[in-house]
Amino acid sequence: MHACPNDCILYRKEYEDSTNCPTCGISRWKEGKDSILKEGVPAKVVWYFPPIPRFKRMFQSHETAKSLTWHAARKSIDGRCLIRRIPPSWKLLDDKWPEFGNEPRNLRLALSSDGFNPHTALMWTINDFPAYGNLSGCVVKGYKACPICGDDTPSHRLKNGHKICYIGHRKWLPINHPYRRQRAAFNGKPEYGTPPEPLTGEEVLHMVEDGDRVCWKKKSIFFDLEYWKYLPMRHALDVMHIEKNVCDSIIGTLLEIPGKNKDGIAARLDLLNMGVKTDLQPEYGERRTRLPPGPWN
Repeated sequence: MHACPNDCILYRKEYEDSTNCPTCGISRWKEGKDSILKEGVPAKVVWYFPPIPRFKRMFQSHETAKSLTWHAARKSIDGRCLIRRIPPSWKLLDDKWPEFGNEPRNLRLALSSDGFNPHTALMWTINDFPAYGNLSGCVVKGYKACPICGDDTPSHRLKNGHKICYIGHRKWLPINHPYRRQRAAFNGKPEYGTPPEPLTGEEVLHMVEDGDRVCWKKKSIFFDLEYWKYLPMRHALDVMHIEKNVCDSIIGTLLEIPGKNKDGIAARLDLLNMGVKTDLQPEYGERRTRLPPGPWN
């Protein structure tokens, strides 16, 4: 169907015969290179594929119809097994809005999108870290960049590398993990801390509404959804981006790829300033500076 180029309206119903947008006044028709409108050629077209007829065809088969109500049928037979499989967000919607959960034929859709934000049965977003900050309203860079630690993020600015590093990650390990006691391999200190409890949606909403938001830069628009503050998980990180970035850094350092190598003079000097791995400090000569080979070499 035809649409306003500025996304104001769709040319349907009372606007079906309109030639200009009643909101912004822009023409419905496409403008050619000679600045002449090509009447009959729409400036913007929106393709609409109604899902309900497709669902009806999909579940016409007796066999596929069984899978539509599988979760409801199994609940009465093997409830213990099902509870372990139901995500907490799914169960929460059933409990808080029983009129939806009581109908076993209701569909819960997984929508994979790029470039738009759906505003109906949305349960969480999956994205990279910068997008995480945009959608959640959380700060994702600087000294308070951990969405879980918030104002207590253990951060340290590197004097030579001019970057901020986060050195408290070992507190997320099990309490008896051997890495917690290792000093030389990390920052020269043992780690006895415990991870903080993630904030609930209601706690986050309270912080941003009261202005108590050092680590929050705005109130997420998703809180306009009635159920958003109740969800135990609202945003998830895309593993693909994390794996790719970590892999690039590791391979770039192992193979000393220019622009990808994280082991340089600045990194060695920062280790020296922290009192860690002092045997790797740069060796200055008359003509060049030598970096002792790291353990991976």
